[in-house]
Amino acid sequence: MKMLLEAEKNKSLPRDIIDLKKKNFERIGEFAINTNPKARLCEYLIVNEKIARMMHIALGSGFEPDRSTEYHMDIVFNAPRQKLDVFGIDKSGNKHWILNNGEFAA
Repeated sequence: MKMLLEAEKNKSLPRDIIDLKKKNFERIGEFAINTNPKARLCEYLIVNEKIARMMHIALGSGFEPDRSTEYHMDIVFNAPRQKLDVFGIDKSGNKHWILNNGEFAA
């Protein structure tokens, strides 16, 4: 935030860019329930954030252009006892389950 305030003071970035980055500074950029049963813990965060039964959250910037800010911090945590329901709903109103009570849908 210090960098953004400095850029604002010095007018070194356009106002709309500063406003966007300040607005997104304390937002969650990503949230995922990881579903890859073949991924294994390793030294690469990009793999670890996909391990089944773990969860992933990123603070700061997200992938969308309107979610930009000055940082992106990934956090991956083990959540084997989570009991989340994750599903999508199609145009007809039918549910398509990914996780049901924390278990992968068949």
